[in-house]
Parts: sequence; structure tokens; C-alpha cells
Amino acid sequence: MQAGNVGGTCTYLENNVTKERWVSHFLFCGGSGSKVLRANAYQGGVAWQKANGCNNDTWGNCFDTKDSCWQTISTDNSYTISGSTVGKYRLKVGSGSCFKYYYFEVSTTGFTGVLEGTPTPHSALSLGVVNLMMNVDGIDYTYTVERLSDHQILANNVDAPVDSRGKRYVKVGGLQVKSGNTSDTFKITVKAKTGFTDCKFEGTYTIPKTGEMTATVEYTQEWSEDTCSQAKFLFTVSGGQKKLSLFDI
Repeated sequence: MQAGNVGGTCTYLENNVTKERWVSHFLFCGGSGSKVLRANAYQGGVAWQKANGCNNDTWGNCFDTKDSCWQTISTDNSYTISGSTVGKYRLKVGSGSCFKYYYFEVSTTGFTGVLEGTPTPHSALSLGVVNLMMNVDGIDYTYTVERLSDHQILANNVDAPVDSRGKRYVKVGGLQVKSGNTSDTFKITVKAKTGFTDCKFEGTYTIPKTGEMTATVEYTQEWSEDTCSQAKFLFTVSGGQKKLSLFDI
């Protein structure tokens, strides 16, 4: 069961094997609207269940799967969700000892974004960059950028560039610090390109301006798939002079 491929994945280990579980997201931004969900194969038994408090919001798409964490609210083959039924749910299909589960979340809060790493400064080599990870995948995002020092719009409904990791990763570039300033604060607004009216994410980020070349190293919290003793790090270089040659390196 998917909300038009809109949702997210939970990556987890099971018997030392990495697996992924899809979680559909149904968004009712503004609190209006409704949708009827139907279980097409319900001969074996259907149970619409709602989380009863075990699931911490900070877990994101990784819901607690223990049966004690879920309460059955309906056994009909359909269930209506709306802006007044916010929560974490799962559909339990089957009977006896054979069950299949479909997880989904109903929300009115819309989009949220988390900053990935540290914003890239505005330098002689490049303009500033902010990398965001949105809470919902499967959506074509656009972004608008306002420089708050002079309220200039630097980007207006620009399509987010394609990221090989998925659509939820939004790279916002072109963050130009105003001439004479050592830094600037930018308001970034992220929306869906189509649909999801009233759903948006807004965040403000400060971009410094630097003329010196700097390097940073960040732990990605990922480990090598081949060697358990090797971790993955993100190396970022910014600043420096525009005119470089092979003899300068």
C-alpha cells in the first residue's frame, strides 16, 4: 500500500541482513480533505491498527513493530483517513501465523527538512550551498531562496537537482553573500512541484563568506560494506583563489 509512491523507508537489520521497510505518508496540510484506503485481499482477515504510544516521533519511518504497540481500530476492508485522524498506522492482513503488514502515517504538518552536514561557504571558487534531507520521498520538490539582509529573491520555484539517493535529498545552491558582508542569512522554502497544496518547509541558514581555502571532515555515521573496521567520511574543501594551475597544487 503506497500513497502514490510518497513516503519513506526504514533501514534495519534482521538476522544480520540489512533490509528496508516502506512507510507511506498521507499528508493533509491545512487539515482538510479525506481518503478511503481499501484492502483488496481481505479474505484472510484485515485489521487496521493505530500506534498506542510505543512509537517515538524521532524514529522517523522506523516504527516499533511489536504487537503490543498497536491497537486494532477497525476490521472492515476499508478505512477512511483525514486531517482529523493524524497518527501512525499499519494494516495487518492474514490469519493464523501468516501475516503481512503495511505501515503508513497520516499527518497535517506537511514537510520537514533536516540539514545535511555543514553549509558550504560562499568563496572565490563557488557560491554557498545548503543540503537538505526531506522527511518525505517520492515528491518532485522546488525551492525558493530569499536573502534576508536585503530581501532579494535569489531563486524562485527552482526544481531541485536530481540526487542518486532519492528525491528527498534537496541541494540548494547559488547562495550569494551580499557584497561587503562577511555572512548572510537565507530563508529557504521547499514545496512540492505539483499537488500537496499548503504543504511547505521553511528554514533559515547562515552562509559565511571566506577567501581562504578550508577543509572539513565529517563522520557520515556509515560503515564500509566490505570491511567492518572502516568508516565513511565526507571531505569538503571550500575557499581559495580562482586562478589555480597544476603547479599550484
